[in-house]
Amino acid sequence: MNKNEHHADDMKIWTQLSHPEDALQLQMDLDKLNEWSARWILKFNSQKRKVMHLWQDMDTKYYITQYNQQWDISSVQQEKDLGVLTCSDLMGMALEMGITP
Repeated sequence: MNKNEHHADDMKIWTQLSHPEDALQLQMDLDKLNEWSARWILKFNSQKRKVMHLWQDMDTKYYITQYNQQWDISSVQQEKDLGVLTCSDLMGMALEMGITP
């Protein structure tokens, strides 16, 4: 019998972190997504899990737990998605659009 794998793809969460409690709430939201993915048998692609902080200096770490294994979510400074470059300081986006600061 062939084994089929399905992945939850192109899911994005945007939230504002003003207090440490906001970071805890984001982790709880990630945990709920994990429960959803387990219920629907859709795995998150480990290469696509990333977090980007826009103008935020809180030291936060996030993770996803799948199949009794915890995976850290890597932090990135920039990400290109659907041809659009997003940078954590938003300066790279302005430069790509030809806007000089």
